[in-house]
Amino acid sequence: MFQKIKKVMRSKVFLLSFSLILSASMIAGAFVYKTRIVNATIGSNGMLIFGGRIQMMQLCCNGLRLQIGPPVEADVIFTWPISQLYMWWNLTMGQCVLGDAYPFGVCVSPFSWPPCTRSETVDGTIRQVGTTLTGPLSGTCQRSGGLVEGGGYSGTSF
Repeated sequence: MFQKIKKVMRSKVFLLSFSLILSASMIAGAFVYKTRIVNATIGSNGMLIFGGRIQMMQLCCNGLRLQIGPPVEADVIFTWPISQLYMWWNLTMGQCVLGDAYPFGVCVSPFSWPPCTRSETVDGTIRQVGTTLTGPLSGTCQRSGGLVEGGGYSGTSF
């Protein structure tokens, strides 16, 4: 019985069909991932660049998921061992942020049963991010000369 199975597994037809299926799934997966990050801006170093107002925050088992609004939108995760927080250290709703992220990330949801077993993919894992002190005075983060201005207490563009 096992000899027959070995013969089938070694046959050229099986290997050819297996390699075609594997290749097709890899190519299809690349297109799916490509369409997911179409809205993100990719820098010259391969990092995802984002900047704008924090629209949504979600607690994850492995960090904090942030949806960054316009002008440069992204859905990223802030993980404590990897991500570095700069300038004002104020990662709350409504703050303007500017930063970059490694492509691809995963938010492991604590609100599943059993806890921390369901995961959702995000655009990236934050490498570094800077925030405003008090949030934008005008209600939106604005792009000026290639930078996102917070209009916070310090009046500094970051």
